[in-house]
Amino acid sequence: MNKKLIGKFQSNGIIDLGQVYCIDEAFINEVKPTTVYYSLDNVRYFKTNVTINDNKFRFNNLIARYIKFDYECELEVYEGEGYIGEYNEDWTKVFVQDQYWVGGDGLFSFNLTGKDNYDSNEDDKTICVFGDTFACTLGKDESRLDPLAMPNNSYCLLSSTNPLKADAKFFINEDEKGHCIAYLSPYNDLAYIGTMASNLVDYNPENKYNYLSGRNPKKKIEILFNLKGKHFVEFIDIYNYFIDVAIDLDYANRGIKELEIYLDDEFFNKVIIDKADFNLKGKNKTRININKEFKCMKFIIDNEVGKGSYGGANHGEAFFGLNKVYIFENENRYYEHIEVECNSEFLRKEKHSWFWLQDGILLNDKFYSLPYVVSSDDTQPEGFKFRIEGINLIECDVKDNDIDFRNSKQILTNLYRKYPNITWNFGCGFLNNEEEDGYIYIYGYTSEFLDLEHGNRLRVARVKKENFLDLNEWRFFDGKEFVKEMEKASPMLDHVSCELSVHKDGNKYIAVFTYDVQSRYVAYALSDTPYGPFEETRIAYVCKENLCDHMYLYNAKAHPHLSKEGDILVSYNINTSNFDENIKYGRTYGPRFINLKKIGGSNNEN
Repeated sequence: MNKKLIGKFQSNGIIDLGQVYCIDEAFINEVKPTTVYYSLDNVRYFKTNVTINDNKFRFNNLIARYIKFDYECELEVYEGEGYIGEYNEDWTKVFVQDQYWVGGDGLFSFNLTGKDNYDSNEDDKTICVFGDTFACTLGKDESRLDPLAMPNNSYCLLSSTNPLKADAKFFINEDEKGHCIAYLSPYNDLAYIGTMASNLVDYNPENKYNYLSGRNPKKKIEILFNLKGKHFVEFIDIYNYFIDVAIDLDYANRGIKELEIYLDDEFFNKVIIDKADFNLKGKNKTRININKEFKCMKFIIDNEVGKGSYGGANHGEAFFGLNKVYIFENENRYYEHIEVECNSEFLRKEKHSWFWLQDGILLNDKFYSLPYVVSSDDTQPEGFKFRIEGINLIECDVKDNDIDFRNSKQILTNLYRKYPNITWNFGCGFLNNEEEDGYIYIYGYTSEFLDLEHGNRLRVARVKKENFLDLNEWRFFDGKEFVKEMEKASPMLDHVSCELSVHKDGNKYIAVFTYDVQSRYVAYALSDTPYGPFEETRIAYVCKENLCDHMYLYNAKAHPHLSKEGDILVSYNINTSNFDENIKYGRTYGPRFINLKKIGGSNNEN
């Protein structure tokens, strides 16, 4: 099969091909040891991993307009096969609004029929979900005008998969007084400090929050741990109440002293819990061997001061507190997803919390998503006064060609884990691969402190649809097989963004993402399976917009059900790190669209 000749070029260090091409190979008149770089914009160059055989360079379908050498040479360049990004004006116009909804973060799209690949019909309805949203009016100079509101999420309904026929209706939630508010907000325990009993199941070793019952709890305090199915438990670890203040006030006495343990409503044991050791910063524990199968475990604690508790700071307070409870299948694995209920509400202080949305999926007339729970943190630098608290699993009903966001169910998860040098996150992308191998795939990434060489690194989990809600059934790919432990998940791609997509295109799976979290580049990588290994990342598009000084591209992802095979619709957002610029330039903070067009590399030219 003959390759298409792009041209013959004389290199004086940098070769300009005249436009962006997918490059298969090049022939050089003189071979010297060198590093070869490529670029789409002559601004940022990427190092190639080209192989050299005699006078032939194998570029392996990299996308480039510029090629940089360390010396002068003559080069014949031949086209390869891959994807090149082209701006899609039609879809971009759908989301250009001058009033009411004038920009939104994210853009996650879902075919309300449940189809999420190329088999959608033109009249299928699509829902597009946004994160932080500008609700206001644009002035004649396209600046955002007061009054301005910014609810944390909104959505849009599209009447067609054809942009020329898609009637877009935007929806922003309002309270009874007409104030713009989010459709989805944390209403569970992550919205509070010192919260209810569910946070007793706390797997973050750095968490300093501790939990106390109120002054007048019920006669018997009951804490129920629901494993959501019958599971074997080898032992449990209980960490007593701990607070890192004023040790001499004897706050340790507020910890629980004695409790009865019931397994599936049958009495198991009565145990004494060790006090927290303040010199160890609350790290000591009481280990209780179980070695039984059960669905539910119940703690019953007597309200009598000095019996159920150690007596409080003054040895007479009816405070009953715990720090953490771990439930272990074996020495190497604790259960990830446990629902906890308590008949006595624990002391709690409300804090300002909101969702940062991640991807979602439609299953059995339900919509599921894994948003971050974010809260204010005044200790952080200006412009970054927030912190991620965790990840929720939310569930909403899908009915009448709409998603009922107002009545969501929310479950705490352990899919966000922060360690001293690395953070784990899951939910940035979903793939329903049931028709191929029977699994739902959930993509995540890790961020390692100052790891500029790799950036964010893509990881993956999978689960059968019927077990989707039981996070204990999720399995993580370690490079060879799917295992129970999240921390064993191996990296598949580097330099991915916080939002991305993976879907099947032909006989390959294609990951689409922003190269790094904030850049001007849309990238992709191919694999034979949903779990890798992925081929070398290719930069397919450079953002053309230049609206303001601090602008960047982010959140690139594909929308398969709005696409055709070989012509993939991809959205990205443009934003600025300067909030005043977001007000002045009203076309920021909104989605733009491109098509990844498949380029073939063969014809009759030599």
